[in-house]
Amino acid sequence: MKDPLAEDHGLASPTLAQVYLAQGHVEHARTTCKQVLEHDATNGYALALLERLRPVETATLSVRFCASSATGVDLGAGQLEFDWSVPDSLLELPGMPDNTRLDVVFAIAALRDASRGVGPALRYSSVRCLDPSGTHRLDAPLGPASAAVMLVLSPGPRRPKTLLSGHTRRPPARVLAVAEPLSW
Repeated sequence: MKDPLAEDHGLASPTLAQVYLAQGHVEHARTTCKQVLEHDATNGYALALLERLRPVETATLSVRFCASSATGVDLGAGQLEFDWSVPDSLLELPGMPDNTRLDVVFAIAALRDASRGVGPALRYSSVRCLDPSGTHRLDAPLGPASAAVMLVLSPGPRRPKTLLSGHTRRPPARVLAVAEPLSW
């Protein structure tokens, strides 16, 4: 899609592309950068802006509270439902070994009965994801409670150290997505 105003009057510039971007017209900004590069293939500003405008694949993760009541009345107990999706390109990151695993890591903080001297409780665990996209449910404590959830690409289990192999470092785990915090 060509911008007739920019093309007819020679107004295509990285500055015009930035104006389009500030107004939310991403496609106009891309087109303007491409027009600039047709006339000057080495224009650094247009090259840098076009690189920033390149679509990026991202992983998604959401969590929601599902009440578990036969009557339909929410009693504060139920399940947390995790829903994730990871593009294949993110599962094949450089430096990650073949035994890489995908996990939903979560922390749940729940208040306990203060009258009995029982303070807040923290549960921290993970669920292994067997597919790049999926859903998983787990039991949630009585409210009030909150959950923090993230999707992590881990380098797999640590190999035992041997005399011949020495100590080999694993690549660090990578956080692919973080869900919005949830309270119930």
